[in-house]
Amino acid sequence: MLMIRLFLVTFKGTDEVEVIIQKSWNYSGYSVQWNGKAFKKMRKLKVLIIENVSFCSGVQYLPNSLRFLEWVGYPSPCLPPDFRPKKLSLLNLEQSCISSLKPLMASGFMDLNILNLDDCKLITQIPDISCFPNLTELSFRCCDNLVEVHDSVGFLDKLRILRACSCPKLRTLPPLAMSTLEKLRLRNCSSLEAFPDILGEKKKITELDLDDTDLVFPSSIQNLTGLRILDMQNCRRIQLPIHIAMLPELELLHIRVCGELLFSKQDEGIEKGSFITCPKMDRLVIDLCNISDESLSLCLSWFVNVKTMSLLGSNFTILPACINKCPFLTWLDLENCKHLREIRGVPPNIQYLSAKNCTSLSSESTSILLSEELHNTGGKIFSLPQATIPEWFDHRTEGGSISFWFRNKFPVLVVCVVIGLTNEDFFCIKFDPHVIINGNNRFCARGFVHTFRVVADHIFVFDLRSIEFSDKVEDASLEKEWNRVEICYGDPFDSTKEWVPNMVSMEEVGKESGIYVLKEINKMEDIRFTNPYMDNGICSHALSEQGYSTGPDSSDSIDTEEDLSDTSVNHVELQLKRRGKMKVDDNLPSQAEAETIDTQFLESRVNIGLVHVLRKEDKSLSWDGMEGEDQVLCLKNKPILNDQCTMCERDKDGMGCESSKQRRHSRHRCLRALLLFSFVALFLFFFDSIMISSRLYPSSP
Repeated sequence: MLMIRLFLVTFKGTDEVEVIIQKSWNYSGYSVQWNGKAFKKMRKLKVLIIENVSFCSGVQYLPNSLRFLEWVGYPSPCLPPDFRPKKLSLLNLEQSCISSLKPLMASGFMDLNILNLDDCKLITQIPDISCFPNLTELSFRCCDNLVEVHDSVGFLDKLRILRACSCPKLRTLPPLAMSTLEKLRLRNCSSLEAFPDILGEKKKITELDLDDTDLVFPSSIQNLTGLRILDMQNCRRIQLPIHIAMLPELELLHIRVCGELLFSKQDEGIEKGSFITCPKMDRLVIDLCNISDESLSLCLSWFVNVKTMSLLGSNFTILPACINKCPFLTWLDLENCKHLREIRGVPPNIQYLSAKNCTSLSSESTSILLSEELHNTGGKIFSLPQATIPEWFDHRTEGGSISFWFRNKFPVLVVCVVIGLTNEDFFCIKFDPHVIINGNNRFCARGFVHTFRVVADHIFVFDLRSIEFSDKVEDASLEKEWNRVEICYGDPFDSTKEWVPNMVSMEEVGKESGIYVLKEINKMEDIRFTNPYMDNGICSHALSEQGYSTGPDSSDSIDTEEDLSDTSVNHVELQLKRRGKMKVDDNLPSQAEAETIDTQFLESRVNIGLVHVLRKEDKSLSWDGMEGEDQVLCLKNKPILNDQCTMCERDKDGMGCESSKQRRHSRHRCLRALLLFSFVALFLFFFDSIMISSRLYPSSP
């Protein structure tokens, strides 16, 4: 700042100067005593930019050769009287002490393109600016005392951008007749009484930001034929005419936090059914608004082509039946609509519906949302208050996860989970679906992690196809084999709970889970809810792959001594014959001490959850060899079948299942690659050190 001060005080000016830029990034409160007389000698000065430099008084002279004048904080209430630059194209007097623009109008800036009067606290009106016919951008934001804008502003033929934000005392705006207008910014004009009349068709205005305004819209709003986005937030009262629904390009209507939202009934001048609703309407957002049931019905009848709709936290009591006439609506958010009691209709193609914390919802409405007919087509994600799983689900289990078995094609399923809270406090729950196949392959949902708060028991129903996972789930399944799938709702490695208070995963608060199979798409014989290898004795399908005859018509068929579907088998006796036979030997002594087993065969089944790993140090087994060609296994009080067993271990001789060997080989490859990388990095380090040393200390010639 001191350098700028010394420069301005000592600089005498010269005829060769064309550009002056003085900016202080760290304003320290110093004031500069300078009257600007040096500008008289700068007849070629074209660009003058001064920012964050405080002057004690205004300058007495500015060169008429200027084309670009940007003086943030201009100290004088008016420009010099003899300042008449004919080629000035940009005038930026932001945060200046300008109080009147009339002397400026007399200068006749015919080539002026941009006029910026932002944050000029002393301006009370925008006068007649028809003397600026080439103006393309006009901005007077944050002018706290601005009350009036002259009608000439609305007739500037080349104006493209008009910014009038945050003018709390501005009451009216002139009619807008220019066809070139592209951007109109009117947010935070809390005293503005009405939206300006639109004279003629306006195709270039694509967005309207009307936050914190209480406007009455004229019927001429329909002349904004190019409008795509209409945004209104924090408004006390909004009354929308039916002409809003006639905008052909409207894609988003965003209304949030409105004390009273009204949709006007059809005007007398418009015949019923004579208008076409917005054909391109994509999103309708009416969040945290006080909207009556009647206005909501009118809204849905206006925007029947809407695709996504959010009514989050709004004060309506009935979702009307006319929502059935919205054929393209696939996403509906009713979260925190605590006054919602009835749901009289569901859009025919709905895919996502959230009614979380809609605690006043009737049991009849809940039954509609959880009907088998609605979910039988699949492809849906629903959430709503409910404490039990519907009766039509095929399989249920307690807890926050569920598993099943499939073969061939990955099935199409509807999954649900009921979460229960132990008290009335808010909990922040994270819904992060994961699918685990055969214990090794974990697939997490991509872009589907939802965090929300609930105060009551809720049910979440979703089709697995509706969730995009990190990789293709089908690629991890074993061909022509049964595959075990576990569905859980949390990531054990997630650290979110460390910094989010009251955060819990859905898996922690899950009370009950369920699965519904879409019968028209799946083959029920390819889906099991218990271990299929236990349903018919000892793993008949697995043994047949090893060359053993297990068919029902074979003389070597498998017999069971007890029901092996129980995963806690305490005493199992098997006789494996090398010549391709397998049966249970009823004549084996219960206290036999000399038993052996083909451990490699049994361990090869560990990866699909068939048996516990057998280790030679297991004291419940005797590993002494037997004479003859028979090999017998006799386990005493040792469960060897376990549906939850998914990890592989090696025995003393290093024999393990195929997946275990693959993992060991993969680890060895990674270790070798790491060692090679370390060696190369070390070599490059020493090489660079030698080169640097040779440059720093060159050998003398």
